[in-house]
Amino acid sequence: MRANACPFIRPGVPFVGQNKPGVIPFICHNQPFVVINYRLTGFTLIELIVALSIAAILLTLAAPSMSSFILSQRLSGQVNDLIADLNLARSEAIKRGVSVTICKSANPTAASPACNTTTGDAWTTGRVIFVDLDGDGVIDAGETVLRVREELDGVAASNNRLLGDGDADSTANRITYTGTGLTTLAAEAELRVCDNRGANFGRAVVIHSTGRVRLAEQGQNKDGGTLSCA
Repeated sequence: MRANACPFIRPGVPFVGQNKPGVIPFICHNQPFVVINYRLTGFTLIELIVALSIAAILLTLAAPSMSSFILSQRLSGQVNDLIADLNLARSEAIKRGVSVTICKSANPTAASPACNTTTGDAWTTGRVIFVDLDGDGVIDAGETVLRVREELDGVAASNNRLLGDGDADSTANRITYTGTGLTTLAAEAELRVCDNRGANFGRAVVIHSTGRVRLAEQGQNKDGGTLSCA
């Protein structure tokens, strides 16, 4: 028997007549438990360059899609917030039996916020929902503020904006719900949410004179025509 052979059970007794055990005990083996192949220690420089190049190409292709996804999610969130505010104003008007107004504001988070009555200004800077006891669209002393919304996210980076229809008797400055849940609008009107991608990606929130709110198709106005983000 060779000197480096380890018997399976005890010295001098080979396993099934062999002069070398079928199973070599770990403590008797004269080689390390983990054999290191020094020819396989990592990437070559060429392999690393190829891998980085592929990663750069994939990142370049994915970046525009991710950017558009983020813009769409932000716009959708702003649309949902607007619809929630309109529904809150209507439900509070019905519950309290008095007029409730949602108006645009340049200082919505101030201690005493005020409605912006400049027809040419957008709703982008913020809005206020308040109990409008006399229905005049002005936050008077003793009238409760129910909710405020700050300026839209993405104004500087993505030109996000909330626009009325430019008519002082419509959605240019405010929407008022009466105690019956109806609005003071003479006809169906809309508020438009847009960003720097233009009208094709904009959304119109349509308010009917009965108080019902609906969302028009992407890129369309309340009548099904092309939306304007101007």
